[in-house]
Amino acid sequence: MGLLGPGIVDSVVSKSLDAAALAQRVLADNVANVDTPFFKRSEVLFEEQLRAAMNSQPSTMVLTHPRHMGDAPRMTLEDVHPVAVTRHDTNLRNDRNNVDIEQEMAKLAKVHLVYRSLLTYQKARMDMMNIAIEGR
Repeated sequence: MGLLGPGIVDSVVSKSLDAAALAQRVLADNVANVDTPFFKRSEVLFEEQLRAAMNSQPSTMVLTHPRHMGDAPRMTLEDVHPVAVTRHDTNLRNDRNNVDIEQEMAKLAKVHLVYRSLLTYQKARMDMMNIAIEGR
């Protein structure tokens, strides 16, 4: 995958923040419905899409013929969007609810750390821009 330009990094961070925010809402909904009969937990799909898009970014090689790199369509960052999906494939209890509160809380903690890390990165980037603009 080569070095990433600032525009790509900003796009990845922005999309990751969106995914983390959606994941927090989805996980909170799962936790809130832990005792609701027939409730099915949801999860956010994002990392696999992002990985596929990042792996299909154009390389720095020069193409001498359009078919040298194959005909497979490339996934771009614009194609990456976090998606919430409901998991109907499991039942943990007799009431058919499939929420495991311990797993949901662990996932919520992880998403919180990711979200905070992304915000810290954004703040540091804005601070650097302010320093460059003000000339300090």
